[in-house]
Amino acid sequence: ELMVFVFAIGYTMSALFLTQRHYNPFGDHLLTAVVVLSAAYGSVISIIFLNRSYYSLGFIATFVILSFIGTLVVEQWKAKEFSRRQFRLVSFGNEGALRNDPRINSLLYAPEDLNRADPEDLVVIPLTKELSPEWRSAIADFASRGGDIVDSERFIETQTGRISVDKDGLDLISVQQSVNRYAPLKRLLDLSISSLALVVLLIPMLIVGILISLTSAGFPIFFQRRIGLRGMEFTIFKFRTMVDKGSDRDLTEDDRITRVGYFLRRWRIDEWPQFFNVLRGEMSLVGPRPEQARLVKLYAEQIPYFNLRHRVRPGITGWAQIHHGHTSTIQAAHKKTEYDLYYLKYFSFVLDLTIMVQTVIVLITGRGSK
Repeated sequence: ELMVFVFAIGYTMSALFLTQRHYNPFGDHLLTAVVVLSAAYGSVISIIFLNRSYYSLGFIATFVILSFIGTLVVEQWKAKEFSRRQFRLVSFGNEGALRNDPRINSLLYAPEDLNRADPEDLVVIPLTKELSPEWRSAIADFASRGGDIVDSERFIETQTGRISVDKDGLDLISVQQSVNRYAPLKRLLDLSISSLALVVLLIPMLIVGILISLTSAGFPIFFQRRIGLRGMEFTIFKFRTMVDKGSDRDLTEDDRITRVGYFLRRWRIDEWPQFFNVLRGEMSLVGPRPEQARLVKLYAEQIPYFNLRHRVRPGITGWAQIHHGHTSTIQAAHKKTEYDLYYLKYFSFVLDLTIMVQTVIVLITGRGSK
């Protein structure tokens, strides 16, 4: 039956994403599952209704309720199992901060220690270091028993969601390959989703524009020059959330935010006009946030690899935005750049989908709004 088949596809896709999604340091695993299942089943039900296929409300309700309950139970179980897992660090005496990392439960100093390790443990080892035959043999034996081994560098990246800008070398080849492989599909998705979003949001955007015009003087759309793909300048569009600078120069930036502006910022509605930037090819749905030219010049002088973020189109939302939020200092920009480098290295459809799901969660919880 078509309804059963479509729901099975929706459930399978949501399950695959929940298995492959990128690490979420906020621990929103249950909320992530709810958002993913809601999106999957919302799409499935829409397809059934729009196709005017036969459907049973009883079946839909039963399937959705049972799959929600089952998925949430499994997610909770997975979280508990992960929290009980032991992390063992193979020590060669130069692990630095990783040696004192709270996630590391114990150190392994010799191949014999690895031979005695439980296969349920996850062993962290600096694989870039030249290993002796004894260590290679112990690693192969541990893996053959079903044990998991991860490179120490990748362990830090996946646990923090960042790549240090202070490291001696960055895997630029990996970044270039991932960008070249996924960029064409990403552009197609950008065009499809932004076109649909503008159709759906056209009337709401007109209403927002009218409200801004009625509550404060000035044009409802705010224009600003930003730096985008390959360092090229473009004009970004946003709903205006502040009163004009010339209206009262004694006001602070926070005081200049209008009542409507607070609401627009809280729900990220002020970003809606940027779907036009996406259509024009200046931005993407997901990517590093575009900065003003003066800030780009300042950050590029003080933050290694900063300009690498211009390798891809800037985004309406991004990995750095959901994890770090607004940036106002060099130190904050330094950390935010590390999130951007992680995005570039793991540039993929699954990471973009992870970011979009977590953006919904940010909107729900209000985390990082400004």
